[in-house]
Amino acid sequence: MCKRNEGEALIPYMLRYIQEQPRVVMAFVAMACTIGVYLDMRSFVDKHMDTLGEMTAELKSINTRLEHLEREHESARSAH
Repeated sequence: MCKRNEGEALIPYMLRYIQEQPRVVMAFVAMACTIGVYLDMRSFVDKHMDTLGEMTAELKSINTRLEHLEREHESARSAH
């Protein structure tokens, strides 16, 4: 593990750490990116679930109107 030298500034220490431990740094970056993509996808899905709920309600309304029209058509057909 890369230890910070006494009196060493933070920036040079971080650059030395990246040079000496590139796998650890890349693993951290990959994990941060994975978390970012997960959170973005989660908000995307939540947003579209709301839209899906609205569409489902609208389709139920349309289906009810269609059933009403079918009943009227059947009653008009049987009356003739």
